[in-house]
Formats: sequence, structure tokens, C-alpha cells
Amino acid sequence: MRRWLFLLPTLLLAGCGKYYLSVQQQWIDINYLASTQARTPDPLRANPPIGQMLIIDWKIPRELLKEKPYILLDLIFWDYTTQTLKIPIDHQMNYTTYELLNQEYEKKGGILTYKAAIANQEGTLFRESKHQLWVNLIRIEE
Repeated sequence: MRRWLFLLPTLLLAGCGKYYLSVQQQWIDINYLASTQARTPDPLRANPPIGQMLIIDWKIPRELLKEKPYILLDLIFWDYTTQTLKIPIDHQMNYTTYELLNQEYEKKGGILTYKAAIANQEGTLFRESKHQLWVNLIRIEE
């Protein structure tokens, strides 16, 4: 019994030191609406949103918050345009979303690939997460 009491704090503290950056891609259409799943009336079902959403979540060390960290999100769309967003991080553990919906989604054709990184004000990277198809886009001017 004493051995188990000794191991309990060790097991509880074992997962406390893990830090991460995670990006998940979600399709948005009529099936994304809660009313579709619950089969309840909803005026949005007549003209549902269409597009994609990135869900970015993280856990960083508390000390890193003093360095004013941010997420650098690089996006490449299917029309081969690019966008870079700088999203400030105010909490040790949290999430944020990026949505590409409706007319903007149709114009760009959707998100082809992305890369997210957590960096501090000096630009030092802490964590990085890349889509499996991520490449740096090479532009050739004519």
C-alpha cells in the first residue's frame, strides 16, 4: 500500500511538463450546424455557411508568457495566394480559430496547406506544427 501512495504523486505529475502546439482542420457546411445534428428548426439551414476552419490549440510554459509569445500562421490557399497572421498568446493554455467562409472560401478555393509556429518577440521558435503537404511556395515572376 505504501508503494502506491508513493507512486500516486509521481503519476499525477508525469503529464504536467508536456507542451504542444496542435492544428486541426474542420470542414464547415450544413453538417457543422448543431441544428442539423439535433434535427431542430434553424433558419441557417436554408443557407448554411460553407468553408474551412483551423483550430489551433497550445500549452506553453508559464515563463514564456513573459516573452510576449505569438502564433505565426502561414496559409497557402488553392488559388496559390498566401496569408500570414500573427496571433498574440495571452494564456499558457488556450485555443483560437481561423475561419475561411462563404465568398472568401469560394474565391480562394479553400486552404491548401498551413504552418503554425509559436515564437517570442525576438523571433525564436518554441514549437511548430505543419500540415503534411506544407512547402514554402516558390513564386516565379514573368
